[in-house]
Amino acid sequence: MRKIIDFQFKTVKKFLQAMFRFYSVGFMIPFLISLSVDNLIVLNICYTFCFFTQIFFIMFELIQVKEQRLEYFKDIYNLVDSSQFIFFVLLYVSKMITQFQSNSIFELFLESFIIL
Repeated sequence: MRKIIDFQFKTVKKFLQAMFRFYSVGFMIPFLISLSVDNLIVLNICYTFCFFTQIFFIMFELIQVKEQRLEYFKDIYNLVDSSQFIFFVLLYVSKMITQFQSNSIFELFLESFIIL
């Protein structure tokens, strides 16, 4: 029994470490870079990396919704995960339409919420 638990723990630990690295490289680093550069090409690349990373992680949330149904919405952390995706998509669409020419209060709010 102990071997099974140890195996499961190691497997889950490796998976979560890989997901953390993927999130860091695919979302957090490009997003933070995008806050400090003005080059339009770099901004588009950073936001596109972030967008595809968010798509990848929202798939996990959708699987969780499918499994848990209404119970999913009772956990505050699930709501935070889902709202981050929604806010980032709104920010992404806004930035792509304006091609980073504006920093409206709405966009600044979204950026601040996403960083939290």
